[in-house]
Amino acid sequence: FESMKQHNITKILALLVVVVAVVFAQDTGRNVEVIQTDENGGNFLKDMGTIRLDYGIQPVATCQDSISIDANSRYQKILGFGAAFTESAAYTFSKVTPQQQQEILDAYWNPDRNTSIGYTVARVPIAACDYSLTVHSYDDTWDDTSLNDFSVAYDEDIIIPFIQAAYKASGDNIKMIASPWSPPAWMKTNNDMHGPGNLRTEYYQQMADYISKFITAYATYNLPIWGVTPQNEPEAGNTGYPGCLYTAEMEANFIKNNLGPTLSRHHPNVSILGFDHNRDDLLNWAQTFYSDPDVTQYLWGMAFHWYASQPYFDHVQSTHDLNPGKHLILTEAAECNTGQQDWAKGEQFGYDMINDLNVWAEGFVQWNVILQDNGQGRWGPFEGVNGVNTCQAPIVILNGEVVKKPSYYYIGQISRYLVPGSVRVGADYSFNSQNLYATTFMNPNSDIIMVIMNSNDWAIDMNITDFGRTMIPKVPAHGILTLIYPSWSIYH
Repeated sequence: FESMKQHNITKILALLVVVVAVVFAQDTGRNVEVIQTDENGGNFLKDMGTIRLDYGIQPVATCQDSISIDANSRYQKILGFGAAFTESAAYTFSKVTPQQQQEILDAYWNPDRNTSIGYTVARVPIAACDYSLTVHSYDDTWDDTSLNDFSVAYDEDIIIPFIQAAYKASGDNIKMIASPWSPPAWMKTNNDMHGPGNLRTEYYQQMADYISKFITAYATYNLPIWGVTPQNEPEAGNTGYPGCLYTAEMEANFIKNNLGPTLSRHHPNVSILGFDHNRDDLLNWAQTFYSDPDVTQYLWGMAFHWYASQPYFDHVQSTHDLNPGKHLILTEAAECNTGQQDWAKGEQFGYDMINDLNVWAEGFVQWNVILQDNGQGRWGPFEGVNGVNTCQAPIVILNGEVVKKPSYYYIGQISRYLVPGSVRVGADYSFNSQNLYATTFMNPNSDIIMVIMNSNDWAIDMNITDFGRTMIPKVPAHGILTLIYPSWSIYH
């Protein structure tokens, strides 16, 4: 009896220790790290010190905007963020000094996220795109149906060395998504890599083999391809640069009968991402794909771009709802038609990234990773006035110097801290102010990462609560904050 009594006392004491520990943990507030980029204060990814999240901090009654965090609700995990390795980007990289090359590599891909903005995804064009120096495919031999003359030798000059340098700088940690802008001209109905032709139905298998051969070829350069899209912008074939038109039904048949089986046979670990065009038609294409299990079985999910007359974020949400087991990622967003110091374009990246993340996107891949400021390397109707391209990149070479644009910092406020594996968590965003946007994640170390953007002309105080505690950050005018703090064990 005494032994049993002693045993029960021991159990009670152990339980009390646990209860005390939990209460102690719950009574502990947090120092919240604040990272800030803003136009008026001249801060760029700057560590602003800490603010306190704790009991005893009273919400400001006059605040019109608040956030309440519920980290027990979990949504999608982050795949990653990145940019495209176009030939124009590679050309620009090849023309700067070795010191500048290292500066660019460190700015994007250094694993030390105090140095880089943590890019871990990239897009790789399969042959010529609208930012290539020439029109070319990897097999221009007419009617070479066996693809005997297939070769990526063209890329060996500047493209492959650039990608290899970035891949090495990242610690071999880049998921590459490859996309063709056009099949070889002889595979198209108009016999031209430009223009509104389709892939000839008799060459569907040859195109699947062409993509497979590209994956095989790049692997020989230690450049593993993580995923592919069947066609870049399949609804935009009538352009002055390489393109190919598909309907949703055509691409579904290509995936089901050719690309899917071919990659399953030769590259079973390579993912297929459908669509790869604008949000406005994303849902329509997803409905076609997901209604056919013979197509769905081959799809990782859907890729989309940001070019449309409206944002159509609701289409992204509806696409997720259509098949919650599939994935979503934005694969192209170009910074076009703006001045070199255009702060509004940086805000556009912040706005799109935050809103895409809040409707289940798992990543965001902007277009050219680097360009000369005059956009050298384009041709066609988007070349710009007097041959000067109006599209830019987050990093440009201006008067011989490496210049980081506002978009670099806006992207970095998100990509630097939402590392792969970070999971979106629940939050109630109660905003009475316009032009205010936020998203909240938990990283693999169980830190809460909250990003808040304010594109108004005035600063905004905000009440934020988490697990009974309050903090009141000030979001600067035309600025973006990243708030970071350890979560509580109850959330883990």
